[in-house]
Amino acid sequence: MPGKGRENGYEFGLFLTSCTTTPASKSETVLTKAWLGNDSTYFVIKSWRSKVGKAEIVKWARYLSGVKVCDSRIEGRKCP
Repeated sequence: MPGKGRENGYEFGLFLTSCTTTPASKSETVLTKAWLGNDSTYFVIKSWRSKVGKAEIVKWARYLSGVKVCDSRIEGRKCP
């Protein structure tokens, strides 16, 4: 699941991080997808502030696999 690659001409990374103690809650798990775009770096984040199971993480990783960065200025990277 976590990894890196290229989508729609942009480099991306998918990261899963956990912290057992945070100021806001007892624990937090964060699934982040980040892209290096032409103008900016883009992030989509799903966060859980409770215990999360593998099935829920897999469900959201699949969802994030469908989230892409597009650019209407570049042929082949147009937005839907």
